[in-house]
Amino acid sequence: MILILNGADHVVSVVGGKPPAYVNGNLQGLEVFNYTLSHPHDVYADASGALYVAQWWSNQTYPIKLELLSQSG
Repeated sequence: MILILNGADHVVSVVGGKPPAYVNGNLQGLEVFNYTLSHPHDVYADASGALYVAQWWSNQTYPIKLELLSQSG
């Protein structure tokens, strides 16, 4: 899974995992729910908001493109 952090180093999204949960300011355990990624190593965001995930030691796969399906307010 890939963790997306904000400027204060708080996890705001977990690509391939359940949404992060904080209790009293403490991040709770993270849980994978999708094993599509194989050793994700880096991520790049383009101007449209799509993420490109480079993988390390992943049977020589090309980077995976993830696109935003919807955005909640």
